[in-house]
Amino acid sequence: MGVLASGPATGLRRTVCDNGLTVLSEHIPGVRSVALGAWVRSASIHEGADQMGVSHFLEHLVFKGTRTMGPQEIALSIEQLGGSLDAYTSRDHTAFQARVLDEDLDEAARVIAELIFHPMLRESDLKLERKVILEEIASVGDQPDDLVFELHNEALFGTSPYGNIILGTRDTIKAMGIGEVRSLFERAYKPGLIVVAAAGNVEHERLLEALEKSGWLAQPNDGAVVPNPGLETMIVSPEGPSAGAIDRSQPPNHGALATDVRTRDRRVVRKCAGRHDACSRARITGRWRTSGAAPDRRAVAKRLAAGRASVHASSSRDRGRRWISDRVRTVPGERARTRGAARDRLEP
Repeated sequence: MGVLASGPATGLRRTVCDNGLTVLSEHIPGVRSVALGAWVRSASIHEGADQMGVSHFLEHLVFKGTRTMGPQEIALSIEQLGGSLDAYTSRDHTAFQARVLDEDLDEAARVIAELIFHPMLRESDLKLERKVILEEIASVGDQPDDLVFELHNEALFGTSPYGNIILGTRDTIKAMGIGEVRSLFERAYKPGLIVVAAAGNVEHERLLEALEKSGWLAQPNDGAVVPNPGLETMIVSPEGPSAGAIDRSQPPNHGALATDVRTRDRRVVRKCAGRHDACSRARITGRWRTSGAAPDRRAVAKRLAAGRASVHASSSRDRGRRWISDRVRTVPGERARTRGAARDRLEP
């Protein structure tokens, strides 16, 4: 089976299988569900400028059909069991995830294996999905709170791969053919470049059994190539933005534009609102202030990306609210930097 490491005190266990697949599990007693996911070492930081967006394109195409499942069957396979199936592409990896009852672990493992190892990758599907991705790219351009993150990464990381756009650009997506997508699949979707992890009411041996039954452990690792491995080291462009002091003696220029995001994910709350483990909700508001008429959306996003913004994050508890506030104000002729402030405010 390979190398086995365990941590009985924490319930965390790890196995590296003979074909290179890494398997992690955490047994959580008292629940009747399992979250299962596979993380593939293929993402935007592994792409060249002329193939930007290919990892995300591949993630879309695997859901168009596999050797044994059509798109409708894929969509219903987990949902009809009362579970959920999802995927996403980040800058570091592409992930495929399912949440099911513990008794449906075998089916979740089978479906994710089909998606990762046996997609059809048809050219006819690529043509249809290209339109969907171009719409996604257009929608980002229409939303300042989405566009600002792309412009921020571009400004911060410069020519580093971390500045790549996950969706790709209109030019790279229009020019992309099925050959580029298949080439990425053949070199990156291999057991040695994949981590499978499960948490919930699942024992490690039971997880390995489910993976073996669904063909994970029989997949060959030949031809696995880490896409551009040197690019995984974060390199910040020396030409990135610089910061200066805030001159608070001058009145600020402002009107306001705000966007709100709400979440109940505690990890997001803690990241955005500070060190408050008891948080259950966060409200994150970004503001850009200017005088005169409201600017166009791209101008707003550029100002946010340049750091001339006011960002507020708050977390609510049952008996009170704590504000963590980072404020930046624009001063003519000078760059601004962030200065944090925090205060407690009790509510009835």
